[in-house]
Amino acid sequence: MLDKKSKPQVLRRIILFAIPESYIEPVRLWKRRLGNSRTLRKLLYYGRKYYCPVCDSHVRSFRAHPSDSEMRYDALCPVCCAKGPHRRGWLYLNHYIQSGNTSLRMLHIAPEVHLSRRLSGIRKLSYFSGDIHAGKGDFQFDIAQMPFGDNVFDIIYCCHVLMMIPKVSVSMAIAECYRVMRSGGVAVIENPVAPGATVDISDQMPYEREKRWFHSDVLRIFGEDDYWPLFRNAGFNVRSVSLDTCKPDISLQKMMLYQNNIMFLEKR
Repeated sequence: MLDKKSKPQVLRRIILFAIPESYIEPVRLWKRRLGNSRTLRKLLYYGRKYYCPVCDSHVRSFRAHPSDSEMRYDALCPVCCAKGPHRRGWLYLNHYIQSGNTSLRMLHIAPEVHLSRRLSGIRKLSYFSGDIHAGKGDFQFDIAQMPFGDNVFDIIYCCHVLMMIPKVSVSMAIAECYRVMRSGGVAVIENPVAPGATVDISDQMPYEREKRWFHSDVLRIFGEDDYWPLFRNAGFNVRSVSLDTCKPDISLQKMMLYQNNIMFLEKR
């Protein structure tokens, strides 16, 4: 006997079997087009309870990450899929860029599509992006060996990369960020940081890392005791700014942000 969960699946198969493929394919095509329409998603999820600053959308709810169904650590925007670190990063970067009068040059490492779209649209920002995989940015490079000269960029943004690269490459990557950044420039290098020392989990199976840490590619969980010293030893000043100063008219709770500050790096 079929249970309630299996009945819709059986009905769907019967419908697909009975209707000719020539009728189904146009429906699938329009479904994909509508699913990729940000304007439509804004309408479907419209509400006044929450707000995503990355895509400037008012929504009735945020979505849970597949590995964090209770949204204990993060929540996704249903319109642009921005995570909490992306919303924090956008708030700080946009505030920093708009508060000055000079043109700035920025490097976005492992660019997220939703952030890349917003940042590249800022007129007084010369925006460049790069990734280790071809076709995912303006340049293809390894963060531990970047193909740029010294003192090139005013801003660097990099989210959840250092925790996924080999241990020997972490210090090299930080040194490279320092090298290509201009004096007085700032960097936002986001990674989850827990109390205590860094924990290496590279010996765990990928499915174990996915279950416990929400991503199978994570190799380490950085700890406060040794994470920020990595940047200080490379020459950076480690600073903190309250997000309330970046978007004072909207509460952090409305943007589903669990931290009220963001850490950034400044080149001496």
